[in-house]
Amino acid sequence: MKIQAVLFDLDGVLADYDRDGRIARMAASAGVSAETMQYAVYGSGVELAADSGIGYDPDTYLAAISRLAGAEVTREAWIAARREVTKLRPWMLELAARLVRDGVAVAMLTNNTLMFGESVRRVVPDMFPLFEHTAWTSAQFDTRKPFTDVYERCLAYWGKEPATTLFVDDLEENVIGAEKAGLIAHWYRDRAGFTAAMASLGIDVP
Repeated sequence: MKIQAVLFDLDGVLADYDRDGRIARMAASAGVSAETMQYAVYGSGVELAADSGIGYDPDTYLAAISRLAGAEVTREAWIAARREVTKLRPWMLELAARLVRDGVAVAMLTNNTLMFGESVRRVVPDMFPLFEHTAWTSAQFDTRKPFTDVYERCLAYWGKEPATTLFVDDLEENVIGAEKAGLIAHWYRDRAGFTAAMASLGIDVP
């Protein structure tokens, strides 16, 4: 069956991402240690809950991190840190553009917060207008990958059928979750393997 839509992960697929670098930049801007910021964001469970859409709008998310870090994390500092460590892969963007020219719809689904969803245009501006209205975070669907409901809710919102939608992610568990939800899925590990897998689906990777 012909692929009619492709749903991309962001970090590790559409873009290279340096999580430790992000924490270091946030820590430096707040004047605290990287260890303190690492705990505030990840060790505390705030990021996991916020990725899942549980109790954190952008304001409460930033307030929680600031409280746990013992120093203010501003919107501007958060956005700057995320932007500096998120580097889009030009060849992946060209692939997405080629798919759109060929009549295949494209979208992004990342395990991320409402804060990220609010600021995605500033973090990765070069994704737009190609991903206009189709750049989503897990928090927007009140769940997260690899749970099947995130794919189901995303596709229902997008108006796409699982059987004709390809999902690409760099984490095996997320790929398994997508397959359980009925999507065609590829576990991205390297460009060569991705190119070969796409060729088998009739998709030419630039």
